[in-house]
Amino acid sequence: PYVSDGKDKSLMITRYGNLDELLAISDIVSFHTPLTSETLSMANKSFFDKMKSTAILINTARGQIFNIDDLYDALRSNIIKAVGTDVLPIEPPEKTHPLIKAWRNDKKWLSGRLLITPHSAFYNRESFIEMREKAALEAKRVLEGFEPFNQVNC
Repeated sequence: PYVSDGKDKSLMITRYGNLDELLAISDIVSFHTPLTSETLSMANKSFFDKMKSTAILINTARGQIFNIDDLYDALRSNIIKAVGTDVLPIEPPEKTHPLIKAWRNDKKWLSGRLLITPHSAFYNRESFIEMREKAALEAKRVLEGFEPFNQVNC
């Protein structure tokens, strides 16, 4: 909703009036958003109920975008087909949560429908090399007397 009108036409894509319309027709829903007051628990019971029963949810953004209890119910009740997530609302995950327990015990109803990676979906050979190169270049900048690009403490 924050992209200006006309951008969709230049990219040759269809813009939908609201999220509900988009959920009703989407085969895959993938989150690429920061965690804000608007996105906190955005994927909740109401959200899942609007998805196709054959839809797959992917979350590599922030774990608190989905409500894990509602996600459990949506999977258990076959409201959605599957989920792949690199993030969870609480990390490390609560071992006693029903969804985590079912996943760890490879319950038949969930088998092959939930993929959880340990907040490392970005990791591959290229990204590992890039991280090391960027860290070395950043250290070089500071040693040469320049301000760091992404200073955390001020």
